[in-house]
Amino acid sequence: MLISSRNVELADEETSAKRLDQCLSCTGYVYGGTCKYCGCLVQIRTKIKDRVCPYPLTPKW
Repeated sequence: MLISSRNVELADEETSAKRLDQCLSCTGYVYGGTCKYCGCLVQIRTKIKDRVCPYPLTPKW
């Protein structure tokens, strides 16, 4: 997936891949790509450098 933006800094490939793996195994991963805790598209959120996991109480990444 290619994301291009002038104002968003992206995480490196290794970091985004680790984040995505954690999301794919999470109970909050629903509807084939959405996070039930924040409503984001997981494949995009995991690539944005300054984002954190929205899992309640104990973020997974």
